[in-house]
Amino acid sequence: MTNKAIIVQAGGGYDNVTIGTRSALDPQSKEITVRLHANALNYHDFAVVSGMWGPTELRIPMADGAGVVVAVGNDVTEFKVGDHVVSTFFPTWLDGEPLVEGFATTPGDGVDGYAREVVTASINAFTHTPKGWSHVESSTLTTAALTAWRALMSDGGLKAGDTVLVQGTGGVSIFALQFAKMAGATVIATSSSDEKLEKLKALGADYLINYRKVANWGEVARELTGGRGVDHVVEVGGPATLNQSMLAARVGGHLSIIGILTGIGGELSVVTALIKQLRLQGLIVGNRTQQIEMIKAIDANNMKPIIDKTYPLENIVEAFRYQESNKHFGKICLEI
Repeated sequence: MTNKAIIVQAGGGYDNVTIGTRSALDPQSKEITVRLHANALNYHDFAVVSGMWGPTELRIPMADGAGVVVAVGNDVTEFKVGDHVVSTFFPTWLDGEPLVEGFATTPGDGVDGYAREVVTASINAFTHTPKGWSHVESSTLTTAALTAWRALMSDGGLKAGDTVLVQGTGGVSIFALQFAKMAGATVIATSSSDEKLEKLKALGADYLINYRKVANWGEVARELTGGRGVDHVVEVGGPATLNQSMLAARVGGHLSIIGILTGIGGELSVVTALIKQLRLQGLIVGNRTQQIEMIKAIDANNMKPIIDKTYPLENIVEAFRYQESNKHFGKICLEI
């Protein structure tokens, strides 16, 4: 079966993105064939497509893919034809402690991804989607939602009454806000835009800080907790925000180091980390079992993702240019 696909040339770059075709083989044992209908954009996908971390060979981009099962191979009991499914970020990491270093097995980076019409893959490359979600909605789960879920629930052990600090209005931060409120936590949200802060408030954020206007936002966040400090920080900024995040945290607080939006290196106040006995946890998305658990929680709480804008697959470069503008609130998606 031949189907349309987005192809990124070796090295990446917007000028090296083309539309081609790729074949999808019939499913073998423990494989399924999926007609894909949507992708969601993430910073990691941007790095591959834009050439920041371009591929070393021809590559179909996009780690997040959602669609319908159209064929199943032998020994497949978890899925049937007609099931709605969404991809997993690490198809070989099924459960337990992290086993994968880097992105060699990640679709859209080390192996071909889901910016295509049809794919045949291992059953471990997909899970069922939340009930009643559209394909576009489901495509937001693989990277952004699971990163937020693992940070707060799996690694952080979030419980009712905890305080969570989220940064900005990207996919991970908004999902973290939604999961935190789902669990009964208090949320402090930061952004450089008052307009976006109002949108975060509408989603349930309890306290708002404009970090453009308040340089010492970490100290302000701590004051908002009565001086104790926040229990969890979803740290997506990187070097330019980490020290303020540590100031915001309580003694023994948990910081999920997720993003590098402000760069890949910088000075770290080791003394602050020591004195406050902080738990700094670097993480890249999560495993398949965590994704299944997250989707069960979503179903139980009737949660829905926040989607800013959707583009046709052929307009993938335009979509990434919009992502670069930082005007979006929530996820940017592609329809196939």
